[in-house]
Amino acid sequence: MIRTRAVAAVPVALLVAATAALAPLGGRSTDARRAPDDLAGRVGIVRMDALSEAYRGTQARLTELEGLRREAQREIDELNQQLKAAQTALESLTEGTDEYLEASFAYRLKGMQAEERAKYWDARLSERRLSLGIELFAEIERGVAAFAQQKGLQLVFRVPPMPRDLPGKREANERKELIYFDAALDVTSDCIAFLKTWH
Repeated sequence: MIRTRAVAAVPVALLVAATAALAPLGGRSTDARRAPDDLAGRVGIVRMDALSEAYRGTQARLTELEGLRREAQREIDELNQQLKAAQTALESLTEGTDEYLEASFAYRLKGMQAEERAKYWDARLSERRLSLGIELFAEIERGVAAFAQQKGLQLVFRVPPMPRDLPGKREANERKELIYFDAALDVTSDCIAFLKTWH
């Protein structure tokens, strides 16, 4: 019997991974010393994994993806039921008869339809997951910029840097890895608090 596969649930990590790799690149200082006076209040570090997990827009996009996944699963389940009914009808007939040939054709056709719809949903879910991740990343970037302007920061680095799988970003990303920063420059918690009330 030809059966379509189930559509996997959308875990939080998948969408978060579209905005930032979960493992930071480079090191992070655990030293609680104050940042040098010439940097304090002018430069900040934000951890993109923490921002994307805490940002309210992340959950909204995950909810959309889960709704799409459920829609796909409902259709695939229905096709599986139709396929099973077609197989049962086929097995009740005598091979070689006109009825058997007609039922066999209907069964194969239903199997092809189920496989094509499964491919369609796989592609649609993958495309939407990527587009939502890019939207989310751009939105968080705008929020960080607004936060920096409010705080008077002149420079903000992200850790990790841009996701490696975003189109056209790989080469630029590989040239901009942040190897070390003083813990006193980490403004992630303040930025998360700001984003909770940002527009």
